[in-house]
Amino acid sequence: MIGIGANWSVDDKQPWFGYGFSTILSPDGKVLATAKSIHGSEIIYATIPTAEPAR
Repeated sequence: MIGIGANWSVDDKQPWFGYGFSTILSPDGKVLATAKSIHGSEIIYATIPTAEPAR
């Protein structure tokens, strides 16, 4: 199973918590990619390992 945690972004500090740092995890829990900033837009990419198709 692969984990992708997407979160929204904001341009300025907000009075609430819970924005930024979207992350993509591998099946073994290794962080493949994560956003580096709290404020502003950012796109992250990762190569996601897949299983061989069943024959």
